[in-house]
Amino acid sequence: PNFAPPNPLWGKGNLEGPGIVFTLTFKACDWIDDPKNDVPAIKLLDTLVSSSEDSKFRNRFKILPVLRNMNECNLEGMVKSIVSKFNGRPFLSTPCHKFSDGELSQMNSKGQLVKIPYHDISIDGYLYSYLARSTTHVMLAKSSSFVIDMGFIVEAREDEEMPEQIVSHLRLNYLDAKLFPEWKKDRSCSEDQAGATSPPPA
Repeated sequence: PNFAPPNPLWGKGNLEGPGIVFTLTFKACDWIDDPKNDVPAIKLLDTLVSSSEDSKFRNRFKILPVLRNMNECNLEGMVKSIVSKFNGRPFLSTPCHKFSDGELSQMNSKGQLVKIPYHDISIDGYLYSYLARSTTHVMLAKSSSFVIDMGFIVEAREDEEMPEQIVSHLRLNYLDAKLFPEWKKDRSCSEDQAGATSPPPA
């Protein structure tokens, strides 16, 4: 959400409305299927991806946000205290996530149609607590000064699943929320596709 949440003591909960969407895409390393690489974290990721959509195993997905340059961001008061307390601490994405599996069709360099399976994890900021939403809203105004590392983890619980490791990572550098492109509600997918052209055959 890109607006302040209502106070839960007297405001009505709002679970939908305008917001900011981040689409992050990760590609698995080529060595991930090599049986010689006996990495517990990769086994956990494989179990997560192959488990059913209603599996409790999917509640193990964790997010690790780290604000790398907090001293340069001019955070103040309660917001600074909250960020200092939780910075670099992983948290479970449940119950704010939704999982789905699908398949993309794409033309390769030889003009052949190939199908690429994917695993999608959607995290809905509207479902987060009032404290998390209100803090995030205040921080959006200062986002252009942030350097944020985001790690994603599948929680390890048993001894044989240790050590817990990051399975994907990215860095967000100085993103200015005011400059994000706006998706018009009345803009249809057909309008976007109208100007698209198919790749020439090989």
